[in-house]
Amino acid sequence: VQRMTETTQPDSGRPMLLIVISAVGLIFGCSLLAIAAFFLLRDPSAGTPASATATGLPTRAVNIVTATSAPTDTPPPPPTVSEPTIAPTSDTATEEPTATTAPVVTNKPAVTNLPQPTNPPPPTATTAASARILNPAFSLEATAVPANQAIWFNFSVTNANPTEKLPYGALGAAIFDANGVNVHFQGSYTNAALDPGQVLPWRDHTAIGTPGTYSLRLAICYSYPLEACSAAGADWEMLSPPVSIVIQ
Repeated sequence: VQRMTETTQPDSGRPMLLIVISAVGLIFGCSLLAIAAFFLLRDPSAGTPASATATGLPTRAVNIVTATSAPTDTPPPPPTVSEPTIAPTSDTATEEPTATTAPVVTNKPAVTNLPQPTNPPPPTATTAASARILNPAFSLEATAVPANQAIWFNFSVTNANPTEKLPYGALGAAIFDANGVNVHFQGSYTNAALDPGQVLPWRDHTAIGTPGTYSLRLAICYSYPLEACSAAGADWEMLSPPVSIVIQ
């Protein structure tokens, strides 16, 4: 009877093992809950590590190409071309008569810039035959003109020497007033020379600003150069009779 009682008596160590395992499990679960609560209740931003800032690295600017719109197929308008302006012309053109067979003279001065002789040749009624000029001719194209208007005249001279040149200081029209005073000399040629036997025809003009009656004569100064024609004793010769004109 005593042996049977000992064999049927429960083992007292097994319940203690269960208690220990349960306690460990409870502690482990509480630990998990505590860890979960710690992560849920803490500041989210507190656990975020600060971003590392790079230092000492060079910066580089990057240029981004901006796309431009592609050209259209429509060509630009052509440039505007201005037409040249043509000045209107008059229906009637006034042409002054031109001289014929006039020689080319490079030393002919402007008609308004000629020096006036201080000793003008005296007027004479007739002209003696010149020993140096053959067949002198002189004429006016009008017998009356308004003041300051062109007085056109024509003349012709011929060198009487067939082998030598004839130099002269001045050749042109001498103008005299109604009292016979030489008031102006219109030089057509100055400081020039006629070739041997040369025939020189010419057409020129002058003007008179004061109304009245005047006379013009073809005159030549053989003194050379032109400055010598204004000196006393200058070699002047009248080559034509006086031709009268009225200045209105």
